[in-house]
Amino acid sequence: MLDQISFDVAGGETIAIMGANGAGKTTLLKLCAGLLQPQHGEVRLADKPISGYRRRELAKRAALVPQEVHVSVEFTVQQFVR
Repeated sequence: MLDQISFDVAGGETIAIMGANGAGKTTLLKLCAGLLQPQHGEVRLADKPISGYRRRELAKRAALVPQEVHVSVEFTVQQFVR
């Protein structure tokens, strides 16, 4: 469970998210990418709530590449990334 998390990431800055299994790393990333909605509080990108972005607009600013992807259609890596 994630509780009372707050952080800022400046443009061009690289960060690492570390923690034990089940600590909420993937949940945090899914919240940041707009794939999950927070139960409390909000996620903001460029001082705007993530919920205020249209899906395409958000995808231009943030993306999540999962560790494992299960697809039923065969794609090349290049096709998948596009």
